[in-house]
Amino acid sequence: MDDKCNPELRWVQTKLMSKLKGKVAVVTGASKGIGAAIAKALAAEGASVVVNYASSKAGADDVVAAITKSGGEAVAVGGDVSKMHEGLLMQQ
Repeated sequence: MDDKCNPELRWVQTKLMSKLKGKVAVVTGASKGIGAAIAKALAAEGASVVVNYASSKAGADDVVAAITKSGGEAVAVGGDVSKMHEGLLMQQ
């Protein structure tokens, strides 16, 4: 069966894609590896994503670019959440 012609499957895909629409996800360590994959997955579900990085701004920028290229919303924010003052600054 062709997925493009199946209205029920299209409805399910649309519902899943917008499951997190209107929500904001903050993903720590999102500039590479598992964090980057999680950020992209949350964006694919419709969330606006804060891509947090402690050291790799270039990696975070790459993740943001991938998300926005796919039609999502994302922003890179630096800060080491293991340090209280940096974590608090992220909230502003």
